[in-house]
This record gives sequence, C-alpha cells and structure tokens, in this order.
Amino acid sequence: MFAYALEPSLMFAGRSFALDARCAQQRLLYAEIRRSRWVWNRAVALARRLRRIAVAAKAAGRPVPAVCRTSYPALCRRLTVWRRRRPWLAAGSVVPQQQTLKTYVQAEANALAGRARWPVFKKRRDPLGLRYPLPHATLSDTTLTLAKVPGGIRLRRSSPDLGALRHVTVAHDGVRWTVSVCYAAAPVPVPEHPRMAALASGDDSAAVGLDFGVVSTWTRTVGAEGQAAVQIARRSPAQRRRTARLGRQRSRRRKGSRGWWRSVRAEQRLQRRVATQRREQVRQLAQDLVRDHAVVGFEELHLRSMTARPRDRSGVRNGRAAKAALNRRMLEGAFRATVQATRWAARKTGAVVATTPAPYTSQTCAACGHTASENRESQAGFRCQRCGHAAHADGNAAHVVRQRVLVALGLRPAVGCETAGPSPPDGRRRKPLGEPGAARALAGNLEPAERPVAFARAG
Repeated sequence: MFAYALEPSLMFAGRSFALDARCAQQRLLYAEIRRSRWVWNRAVALARRLRRIAVAAKAAGRPVPAVCRTSYPALCRRLTVWRRRRPWLAAGSVVPQQQTLKTYVQAEANALAGRARWPVFKKRRDPLGLRYPLPHATLSDTTLTLAKVPGGIRLRRSSPDLGALRHVTVAHDGVRWTVSVCYAAAPVPVPEHPRMAALASGDDSAAVGLDFGVVSTWTRTVGAEGQAAVQIARRSPAQRRRTARLGRQRSRRRKGSRGWWRSVRAEQRLQRRVATQRREQVRQLAQDLVRDHAVVGFEELHLRSMTARPRDRSGVRNGRAAKAALNRRMLEGAFRATVQATRWAARKTGAVVATTPAPYTSQTCAACGHTASENRESQAGFRCQRCGHAAHADGNAAHVVRQRVLVALGLRPAVGCETAGPSPPDGRRRKPLGEPGAARALAGNLEPAERPVAFARAG
C-alpha cells in the first residue's frame, strides 16, 4: 500500500491488484498503450521544437512567442486535431490520452524545477500505464470496467476499499496486467506509540538504529548493547546462474523473434519473483520496527553517488567489474524502499522515523564517542583505541545511529556522538546533529507545532 497526504482534510491511499484480462481485452489494452505512447512521443517532439524556437527568439532579442509555452489545455487542443486527422487514434478512448498529456506536463514542470530530467521518447517496450479517472472507470468486488473496453475485466481483489475511488491505472509489467487503485480517504489521526513513555524515562530499547551494509543488508540494535543481522532477499546463486543462462539463450536468438521474447519473459518472471520476495520482506521488517520501537533511526545515504560507475579508461584496470558487483549488492538491499515502507507503517503506530548523516558512523565508538579510522580493524571488527570497547563493526555503527538520532530529537544528552566525525579542517564549524537540517524526522506522533525545526512533513 502507498499513501501520501494532499491536504489536512484529504489523504490519498492506494492498492494494487492483479487482473485476469481475456485475450480480446488484452489486445484492446495493448492498442490503448500504443496510442498513449504515440501521444507522449508527439508531445515530447512538439516541446523540443517549441524550445528551439524560444531559444532562437531569445538569441535574436525578440520576445518569446506565446505559442512556445506548453500547457495542458494547449496540448488537449492539439490532441483534438491529432485525433481528427488520424482515425486510428480516434478509435481509442480519449481519457488515457488526456491523462498521458497531464503526466507529461507534470514531468516537464519537474524538469523546469530541477527535480527530474527532461522527458524523453518512449520506446515500444518502455513501461506506460493507462490512467482512468472517474467516471470512466468502475470498480466492483470482482470486475473492473474501463471506457471502450467491452466487458468487465476480472479482478483479483485482496482488500476492501480505503475510501472514495479517485482513479485507476492499468499497466503491464511484461508478465501480467495489474491495476493500481487510488482512493481519497480522511486521514487517520496518528496515535501515540505505547513505548514513547518508556523511551522518555530512559529505556533505550524502545528505540532502534539500523546500519546498512553489503554482507548483512541491515544490522539493527537489540536492547542496550546487542545487535542482530537482517537479510533482505537477494538473488540466490541458482537464480544468478539461471539469469546468466537465459541471457546467453537470448543472445543466440534473433532479436524480436518469438524465441527471443520467450527468453525475455522468462527473465522477467524470475526478476519479478525476487522483487516480490524482497518487497514482502521489506514490509515485514517495517512492521516489526514500528510495532516494537517508538523511534527508528536510519543513516542518510545517497545511493546514486555511492553506486556510480568508475570512469572507463581503456587499457587501465580500475576495478570496474568489482565495483559493478558491489553496486549490484547495494541496490539489491532496497535501502530507499525500506525507509519508505517504515515511514508509511509508522503512521499507524505513532513511531518516529528519523535519518541522521552517515559519515563516520563506522569509525565512531558507541561507548565513548571517540572517532578514528584505526578503530575499524577489519570489515567486521571494531575496537576503540581510547576506551578499548570491542564489538561487531556493523552493530557498533547501528548503536551510533541510534544515539545520534536520540540526541538530534532531544531525547538524550550528547555523549560524544553528536558530531559526525573529527574536527573539520580550516577552522570550519560542523553543524551539530541537534541543529535544524542535521536530522530529519519523517513520521511521528508529534503535532506540527510541537515538532522541532529538524522535523520534516510526514507526507
């Protein structure tokens, strides 16, 4: 389930279900996807041409023509012309085509704001969903009815409605058809976590810190000094061998042939099975964390930069293959998905989910706060050079994460871990973790007026 807050009086929530579409219905849905993809690519080409005209006008010192400013109403007017000139486009429903244009306008706005890249052309096998708002879609307990798709599509429904239906999105992941249902529901008040009082009275076991790793996906704190390893599903050696075998099989076949697509679908089924296992384990881990702990602390990692490939240098061995394997292991750990799942699960229990800067968590002693690279003896060994504290390196880092989060939230006094590492050079001051921006609380049971500045909006 996904959920996000739109305004104080309205919350969007969603569920995904599997569809059992008949062959004739699948052909119609494939045709709608082809039409929507054509509309998207046409909008991308139009926007690029208008941007070139605007750039030329600015270079010549002329005002930018008003026609160069793309908007949803302007694109809808062009869609009317496109459908009038192309009967095959008018044969489909106008609803998913208009929704495709609305998605494109939002993608262009994100690019202008610097939140994403510019929209690009979609190829035949790129994923594309069909969005149907009300009243063009009807959902019952067993069927889904869409505009210009005769008959009801059988629906494998596994949960009741969460509120008033807003829209549905039908998509194909290469193996099966699915529908994502968006509901508008009244927000549920966040309760107070039952262990928050114990945490305020000094019980550190009511909070948990997690360290993200490669050997063990997660290492979490247990009690005052213990730790436990949590593994998220990765591809097993047998699955890796089968993936490699299917890849070799696909490379021997002519691209686009039926045998080639059979190999592609077999690979997709294998990847979907692993992804389903990983998603279920992430959900169970998030439920366990927010049920048993009032505060959950994560490291604030930037996996995009951490998993960047080394620059290719011809004739020079730069460890690119080893880095690729390391990147694959980190991405299979589902770091961001775990944080997001914990955020949404915390809305029901009242737990506070916070992140803290990751630098020097593996070199800082959880007992005395001493930070030095010599403390980390090996991948799994940690021994403080000041106080002699010895522990598993990942477990010690998890305790450091928990201490930093508690200090940043004002629940514990600083004991030496409130700064992330040694003193910076050139006399520059480091921002303590208690200052705004050093830690972010992503969900919790505090009212907005009572939250410190370091808290972010729960939605």
